[in-house]
Amino acid sequence: MRARIAMGQHYYDEGNSKDVLKILEPAKDFPFPYERNLARYRIGLTYITMERFSEALKIFETVATDDELKEADVLSDVSLQNPTAPLNVKREALIDSVRAFTEVYKKDADPVSFYSRVAPTEALFQETVEKLAYRYIFLKKEKEALILLRTLCERIQDPQKVLNIYQEVLLLIPPQNRLEIPFSEINYVIGKFVQWKNFLEMKPETWISSFKFFETQVRELGTRSHDVAKSELVIAKKNLLFERAKDFYLLYIGLFPNGPSKVKIAIDLADVYYQQKKYLEAGDYYLRTYLGEFGKATSAETLLQNGIHCFLTKATYDYYEQIRIKGLLLKAIGAYMAFKPEKKRDPQMNFVVAKTTYEQGLYDRALADLLRIMKEFPAATKEVEASSELILDYFNTRSDFAGLSTWTAKMLEIKTLSEPLRKRVSSINANALSKKIDESIKKKEDYDPFAQGKLYLQTALNNSDEAVRSVALEKALEKSRSEKDITTFLRAANAMAGAEKVPEKRANILRSMADECIGISMFQTAKAILQKVFSDNSLPQNARKSAFEKYVRVISMMKDFREASNVMSSPMWAGVTDSSRQMTRQILFDAYDAPINANLSALSRIPLSQMSNEELAILSKHIYRLPKDWASEVLAELSKKCSRGGSAPCGWRQMFTLIPTFQRWNIELASAPATMTMIEPQAVKFNSIQQEAQKFQATGDPSLDATANLISARAFTAFSNFLLKAAQVNKNIEKPLIVKAQDSTNTAKILNAKCKEILDSASVASPILNYCQTSAPLKIPDLVEWQKKANFNLPIEDPKEPKIKEGIKVIFMDRKKPGSYLDLAEAYYNARHYHHAAATASYGMSAFSEAKDDFSTLYGCSLIEIGLLSEALFNLKGASDYKGLRAVCLRNLGKYGASATR
Repeated sequence: MRARIAMGQHYYDEGNSKDVLKILEPAKDFPFPYERNLARYRIGLTYITMERFSEALKIFETVATDDELKEADVLSDVSLQNPTAPLNVKREALIDSVRAFTEVYKKDADPVSFYSRVAPTEALFQETVEKLAYRYIFLKKEKEALILLRTLCERIQDPQKVLNIYQEVLLLIPPQNRLEIPFSEINYVIGKFVQWKNFLEMKPETWISSFKFFETQVRELGTRSHDVAKSELVIAKKNLLFERAKDFYLLYIGLFPNGPSKVKIAIDLADVYYQQKKYLEAGDYYLRTYLGEFGKATSAETLLQNGIHCFLTKATYDYYEQIRIKGLLLKAIGAYMAFKPEKKRDPQMNFVVAKTTYEQGLYDRALADLLRIMKEFPAATKEVEASSELILDYFNTRSDFAGLSTWTAKMLEIKTLSEPLRKRVSSINANALSKKIDESIKKKEDYDPFAQGKLYLQTALNNSDEAVRSVALEKALEKSRSEKDITTFLRAANAMAGAEKVPEKRANILRSMADECIGISMFQTAKAILQKVFSDNSLPQNARKSAFEKYVRVISMMKDFREASNVMSSPMWAGVTDSSRQMTRQILFDAYDAPINANLSALSRIPLSQMSNEELAILSKHIYRLPKDWASEVLAELSKKCSRGGSAPCGWRQMFTLIPTFQRWNIELASAPATMTMIEPQAVKFNSIQQEAQKFQATGDPSLDATANLISARAFTAFSNFLLKAAQVNKNIEKPLIVKAQDSTNTAKILNAKCKEILDSASVASPILNYCQTSAPLKIPDLVEWQKKANFNLPIEDPKEPKIKEGIKVIFMDRKKPGSYLDLAEAYYNARHYHHAAATASYGMSAFSEAKDDFSTLYGCSLIEIGLLSEALFNLKGASDYKGLRAVCLRNLGKYGASATR
């Protein structure tokens, strides 16, 4: 039996596999346990050389699991070369089965289960698994090897042995392949290393060498993973490598003492956290490294800059992380400012500190810092703008209008604010003040939501704070307008003007008030405001001049003869434009030619040489009304003009000579004997009068033309009567005289009709009209002077009748509807406030062209009552029959002695 085994060994040593199997096959079934298993073992080795791995693994398993072969059956090996060498067949079978196992189970291997079942003892199991792990390392299957090592080490109680195994394994794995080593394996072995250090005695040299080994391995495993991760393009792999590097770095920092390597590892760990977008952790490690927690650091400024950058980088944090990162940011910036003192004047750094302080909820300190930044760094536009936003945000989010008004006022005290920012802050300040005042108004005991204007005005008048006064007055204006409270509106505007220190602005406010009053037909109030402006020497001259000009125009709208006369004596009259000057003069000259009882003496201050022919014509026509001295001056001026040729002024002068001539001839004719000898001389005189009258029948002055036709008509009538009387006396020529008399009568009728036609077509109201239609004797000055005159009754204040006040309120709310102005003009007219009615209608005519005809009716009717009859007729000619007023108004002409048949 032993000889067969020895022979089989001989053939095996010779490499003769066939003879080995031939000799040893019978021996595998020997009844002696050791010998048969030794034969089996040799057969298994032969199978491996023949690469029959599956058969080899099975036969090695048979050897290892043969219960009849005991541990003590370790006899000298039957060997020709070394006959005394002992051989543990089970151990050798298990060891040699490792290669067969890795060849058979290239995939889905479960070596732990396999050898747990096959190995007869724990010692053999551990030894076999260790060899299998080395085998896997040889095959470059480090992952499988490390799994086996973990299993093995978990079953080994000796830490030193575990460490020795890992050291051997790590040294066997090339550095480029160590990325496959899971962190958990290194973490496990480091745990064993700590146990060994803490609980077992070791030689100093052993400790030092082990420490250096594991320090190097952990550091290199981390840095290798870090370096490869940076260049990795596949995101999933990149993330895994960064996570692996982080784990190794944390392990290193927690285990090894401070020094240059630990500082480097801490910086690398911060970088890994940054790559993972864990900015809080990254900044934390940069800051801790700068502070020397891991040893003395170099590049201190870079560490601080990186830390601050990380803390400022936006990321999603929970509440407590937000608090922590802000605290770390403040700590980092504080350290940076201490490291580089010049950074204390860096506006960006200062703003970050203030903003972070704000976000931590330390608002009082933050607000003060933000305002300081705005003051100290005016050139840092971005930081100044951002600081203002944070201050405004604080109070806006709390609806703290009192605080907002206070802090915006502080911001406005900074002289270096940019204009856009100042404008915005000023607007917010005004709005905040407004809200603040709103709140105080609503808390008043007498608060009335429908009469807030008065409360705002009261608040303004009782407050010494200029800003509060200004806003309260603006609110008073706004509320009083919406409440149609014109009185409060005007009081508020007046108070606003009184509080304004800048003369130009004060003048503008007052002029705006005047415009408002004109727009709502409160003309007397407007005049009073304008007079206040142009009488105030403290206001700019151009503002005063403009106010006086507008004052003159309002006078013209109202047909205010009294003020028209007064303004011409004002020192500011010299600065009035030609158009306004002419308008005022026109009012007074029109009044001279109308049935108006008003003081028009101001016209005497106008140099006669500067008067137009039309103006002189009016004075000439009413020469009998003029004071004697002035009349003498007018006649003297007329003599100069008339010596240079005929004109309307000269026409009236000559007309007043012709009328007495006609009257004397008419008296003479009435008493002259109707003899044949008298007909010829009277005919000569008649022709002379006709020829003189015809000179004035086309002067361009309707009244003068009409008077010329009137005198001609009266002359024809007088001569016709004389001819009829002569026909009765001189029967021999009775018939021709009667025919001639009849022709004269017809001509007289035509001339009388033409007298009326001239006045009608020119829309001229004149006492002459009555003479055109009657045979009343001609009398100077009754021919051109109205016997009944309108009294000037313009009140010094605006009317206050309920209907008028309501109409004004309607316009006060909406000035875009012509109907509102028509209603108000009618209300003024019905209340006999004709000057206001005329001014309102005049305003409406210019503002609403679509309703011009309706306004013309009210304007014309008002002018009739004022006494400006000719202008009234002109407007009524093209007017509508608004509410039937046109016909009624035309009939009203009769009360002045003018015909109503127009």
